[in-house]
Amino acid sequence: MLVVAAVLLALAPALAYETDPFTGRERPIPDARAVANARADAILARAIARTNVRTGCSEDDATTRRILARSIERQTDPDRLVLHRGPIRALGYSSYSGWMETDPDVPVLSVPFRDNLFSEIRFFENVILWLVGPCATVRMGNVWVGTDKFDHFWDLGWVLYREGRDGADPEAALLRSLRSESGFRGYRSSGGVSYADLRANYDGYRFYSGLLGEDSIVQRGPDGCLVKTRPWDWMEYVDRDWDEFLNPSNFTPAVRRAIDRALEGQDDRICALDAAGRSAPPSRVPLETYLAVDRLEAADGRLRSGLRERIDPFRRAERCEKGQ
Repeated sequence: MLVVAAVLLALAPALAYETDPFTGRERPIPDARAVANARADAILARAIARTNVRTGCSEDDATTRRILARSIERQTDPDRLVLHRGPIRALGYSSYSGWMETDPDVPVLSVPFRDNLFSEIRFFENVILWLVGPCATVRMGNVWVGTDKFDHFWDLGWVLYREGRDGADPEAALLRSLRSESGFRGYRSSGGVSYADLRANYDGYRFYSGLLGEDSIVQRGPDGCLVKTRPWDWMEYVDRDWDEFLNPSNFTPAVRRAIDRALEGQDDRICALDAAGRSAPPSRVPLETYLAVDRLEAADGRLRSGLRERIDPFRRAERCEKGQ
């Protein structure tokens, strides 16, 4: 069983990792925006240069967009080992999240393997979480984001762009995202449907399908060649819905019970963090935009496991009722 789980995880990049948005949330870790933005700028610069060479700056927008998108994805998708996590936990990272977890210039919060939100998981309750635990967390502004979200943006965002016919079929893209998160990339492996993952998927899709559009960071210059019009800023996409404490995931009953055990006696802390989170600005994208379960039900004839009912794993309605 251990070997099988490790192989499966190796085949699924950080898209299958869970995030711990709770443990150590009060720690004053530095904002990762500057270094994360610089890395994205470098990726885009290389992709633009390669696209201009390949197209001769003369292909139409649709062809150019496809080539540019693929060049970006090829830089962010390759697997990367995160060796300090150990032989099994080193697997399952794509290039960007793996860089975040390993580069000394990226301030990340990594909690001990058996001292996190999933520390009470037993082997038979969820083998993936028992084996690997969560990925690290970074702070982007006042948003706490798992490193896996950036792979969702770059890599699964590109998959949705491709399957949505280069942005022409957003319905197909949304359905693929929901099926992925409620299937092996989420509920069937780590036992969770992450709404933050779904949002990062959607934002990645928006980025790729909007390339060369009027609001895109990449435009055509007077000579037809691509140019970057402004520095990359993750905060054009990241908001409270990328934060799994503020936009909590659905988990299997077994995982919820394990989380309850880990959170025992922490009611006051949960409620204090919740009160602080309520002051955060609202999301820029309505939940129903990227959680289009009615469309999935119409397409599949049923709602998939993990999407049938939203249940807060932190049980704030019960824990914090007296403070409301």
